[in-house]
Amino acid sequence: MKPQLFGLHFSGGNAYSLKGLFAGLEAAFDIELLELPGRGRRLDEDLLYTRDEAVADLLRQIRERRTGVPYLVYGHSMGAELGFIIVKEQELANDPPLYFIPTGNAGPNIHKREMLGRLPRAEFFAMLREMGGLTDAILEDEELMEFFEPILRADFQLLEDAEQVHIDFAIDTPVLAMMGAGEKYAADIANWKSYTRGHFDSRLMEGNHFFIHHHGAAIRQAVRDCFRKGLATVC
Repeated sequence: MKPQLFGLHFSGGNAYSLKGLFAGLEAAFDIELLELPGRGRRLDEDLLYTRDEAVADLLRQIRERRTGVPYLVYGHSMGAELGFIIVKEQELANDPPLYFIPTGNAGPNIHKREMLGRLPRAEFFAMLREMGGLTDAILEDEELMEFFEPILRADFQLLEDAEQVHIDFAIDTPVLAMMGAGEKYAADIANWKSYTRGHFDSRLMEGNHFFIHHHGAAIRQAVRDCFRKGLATVC
């Protein structure tokens, strides 16, 4: 059986958001792209508004899909934040991943969010444009924005409300953190080192928060490398 790679999407994303990023890894990994409710294949389910609910939902999906083989956890932005807690829960359940790969996120207790989830509509769209996560074609299409707005607001709210909870634990799983050099908190990427007792490495790549769309080959190679290193550690 192939090892598993669990992918956690960013705010506003769904199970298809990371499909292109991992294209080409299917021969070596079983790609398990997770999805929160209220979008994609789970469009008819209610959105979640708290981090605890989101973590519980994603953990359920992982545990239902686990096959007992070695695995990795990858998360971008919101997916990285939720992924860190998920890795800790998996460690406590004696089923830790070989590696955790967070991208677009400087780690716990760093981000000072602007409470985007509660901004008035015009300001909300302006911030989305600045972040670069949605194309102009989507931002200028009223029907599409009517669809995406509640999903994005829910995702931002679950992260913003969780800002009040200080993370005071670390994981044993090794971490490879990657960010775009133009991201707001890129200079703080080494913060992740304080939250793992395992091996830590970090990389800055050219680009903004969604640098992953322009560095797919490098990220896929990083996944392969992390699997090899993680497997060598446990064998």
